[in-house]
Order: sequence, then C-alpha cells, then structure tokens
Amino acid sequence: MALLNASLKTELQKASPRVFPVLEIAFSDGTKRYAKVPYCSTTNGYYQPKVISFGSFRRTVSDRTNNLESPQFTVAITDEDSDFRTRLGKGDRLFGTTATIKLASPAIAAANWFTLFSGILYEWNRRRGEMAYDLTLRYDDLPLLSPFPRITIDKYDWPNAAPDALGQYVPIAYGRHDGLLSGDNSTKDGAIPTYYVDTVNWRYVVCLGRAKEITRVYDDAVRVTTWATAYVTVNGRLYTVIDSTVDRGTSVVTCDILGYETVGDGTGTLMDEPTDQIKHLLVNFVYNEPPRVTSGGSLLWRADSEAPVSTGDWSTTKTFLAKLLPVGYKGSIYLTGQNTGIDVLNNWCQSHEVKAFWTNNGNIAIRPDDQTTTALYLDDPWLRWETDDIGDSFTPLYLSNNTTKRVTAQYSYVPARNRFGQTLECSEPSVATEVTESLEMPYGPNYF
Repeated sequence: MALLNASLKTELQKASPRVFPVLEIAFSDGTKRYAKVPYCSTTNGYYQPKVISFGSFRRTVSDRTNNLESPQFTVAITDEDSDFRTRLGKGDRLFGTTATIKLASPAIAAANWFTLFSGILYEWNRRRGEMAYDLTLRYDDLPLLSPFPRITIDKYDWPNAAPDALGQYVPIAYGRHDGLLSGDNSTKDGAIPTYYVDTVNWRYVVCLGRAKEITRVYDDAVRVTTWATAYVTVNGRLYTVIDSTVDRGTSVVTCDILGYETVGDGTGTLMDEPTDQIKHLLVNFVYNEPPRVTSGGSLLWRADSEAPVSTGDWSTTKTFLAKLLPVGYKGSIYLTGQNTGIDVLNNWCQSHEVKAFWTNNGNIAIRPDDQTTTALYLDDPWLRWETDDIGDSFTPLYLSNNTTKRVTAQYSYVPARNRFGQTLECSEPSVATEVTESLEMPYGPNYF
C-alpha cells in the first residue's frame, strides 16, 4: 500500500503542485499551527506564517547493526509576536510537547494530508540578534533512553531481606526458562536466580509481576520437592515468589519458570513468541512502568495504543518468524540489573535479525530481512515508492567484498549460569576469503 493518499499523489504529479509543509505543536493551551506562508484551512484553522526553514529531515534504517536510529532535525521559526518567548517566561511545559509536520495542500481535504513526521519538541535555542528560535524535533524516544527496571529490593519493602539481596533490581521474565532444556546443564540447577528477601518467612523473589508458573526449584543444584509459589503485593507492586518450607540459610536457590502470560492473572497463554515479548516489554515496562496491579493481585496489562508501537508491522514480522520453524518460533527475555529500552530493543533485533525503525507517524516498527522474496518494489517502510513513480531503471547494488564465510551464533541464554546453552555455526563453502563473525543472541530463539 502506498504511503500517499491518492488525491495528494495526484496533486504532486501536476506541473505546478500546490503542496507545502506545515508544523503543528500541541502546547498546553492548544495547538499552534505554523507554515512559511499564511494559510487558513477550513478544518484545522489558521496557519501562521512563522516558519523560516524546515531544515533537513530524514528517516533511516540500519542495514548492518539493526539498531533503532532516532535522527533529530531543526525547524526555525520567527517569534516577532513574542509568543514562544512568553511561553518560556511563564514556565509552560515545552519539553516533550507533541510536534507534527504534515504535507498539506489546499486542493485536498486536511484528512488526506500526509504526516511527514510526528514526535516531540526536544530543544530550543534563540537565534543571536534575532526574534527567532531554532526548534529541535525528534521522535518520542526519551523513555527508551531511561534506565529500567526502576524497582529495587530495599528495606522499606523487604525489612528481613538478606544483605546480598538489597539493592538488586527486580527481574523481568518472558518465555520459558528451563535449565534442563537449555543444552547446558552441567551444574543441574535452575535457569533463573532468586533473591532471598525474607529470611524470617524463607521467601525468595523470582521476578516482578506474575509469572505463569514456577516449574522447578533447586537448592545448591539439588532439586527441591517441597516449596510453594506465591504472588504477593508489596506497596502496590506485584511479585512472584518462592516460599520455602525450611530455612535454607546461605544456599543458592534457583528455579525454572514460565514467564508472563497474556491476561495477567495466571489464566492467559504464555507469551513465548519473540515479537509479542519485545512489544509487550516496550508497552508495559519501558513506556509504562511499573505494571498496574488489581486489588485481587493480578496485573493490568496495557494496550498497545499506550506506547508508540506500529502494531501492523510487528504482526508482519511475527508471521515471517512463524514460517522459520514448523514447531513455532519461541523466544525468551530475562532482564536483571538496569538496562535501557533502546539497548534491549537493539539487542533483540540483532538476536533475531530484525530491523527497527520509526514510521512517519512516529511509531516504532520492525521488519525482517526476508530473503525468500522474489519481488522488488519500493514503498514504506524502507522509504520506498511504487514502481510507476520511479520508473524501471532502479536496480539494487550488491556488494560482494568482505562477504562473511562463517557465522557462529550463541543462543538459549541461561541467566543463573550467565552463559549460553546452545551454539550454532554456519559456513558458506563458495566464499573463498575467511571472513568470520560471532553473534551473541541473549534474546534469541529457544527451541522448546
């Protein structure tokens, strides 16, 4: 499906199209609309002629690292009416305000204008000697840059916690974590570590929120047969814990678990599909932390609409990955210690060879490298266009130098042992030059 509305596309194809960019900023007292020349829309209202320049704007996709890139750019506006300066003087909240740039035309309805960019106002600087400001705009990636999880084990929540548990960040767990199935169980213990948070009642924290099931418990690599799973709410936060029937002292207690499920009360389906996991993580722990808890001790998972994620693109990637394995493409995520959302997302993309990018509407999207396709066309998400727009002369450029001959991938990460359980090596005999690459896939596939 093409990016542009048909009527806007028709207007652009004219010899002298009436098309121009406009800027909209959602200030606290209402949206202000700016353009280079005055324009009054019957739907949106008046666009003040305050834009000096729109600067250089680009959307990018990382072909090699798969990292989500967040370029920023500058729009210059005049402030001869002192409106912007007055807002600064009054202390209006400007940082993080929604900013949108659209491709407008008086020849078509405003609903059919194309959104070139949707993000936030990030920074502003007054031009020296001028009544004008340079406004820096970027995508809404600030939550991605903030450390998470933010919940630690402390004396306020856990007055009887063991000293080595204090200060530890409460883990986040998706998917199946199973020491027996990891491919590396030389120590015969569980895949997940625990934290001894109650030395009086012999209680161990497994993860934040409600895991679907704790399947096995180990005490110093010896399987425990008598224990109980509990879901406890402490100061408004829900935890999955193990209650021991005896005092295990300084023993190292580990476990195998099934992580979060789709409902939040234990009745849902295990989230073991990789794209579901990372999207759910972004929505519930990166852009909205911590998860909400009901009075009955269940989690209230948030809707995708409560974070900037492009659900259609995630579904496309999910369908692609499902084709790779007849038994289903399974994954797991376990986070302990502080991370940033951008690092987790980038590592996840590298683990599954998926590319992340921002859509023109300001949402995070992902797409895989689909080597099975035989069609070549240009359209979004790779800033692509229909073939009839660019002609038949377009051909891709393939680079043959530095072709990788051998790839060694480590996957099936076991948190309690801090190492990978599986290694896979692939090589291409037809490549003469010995160029090798090693990949660590901490959130990669688990074939359980």
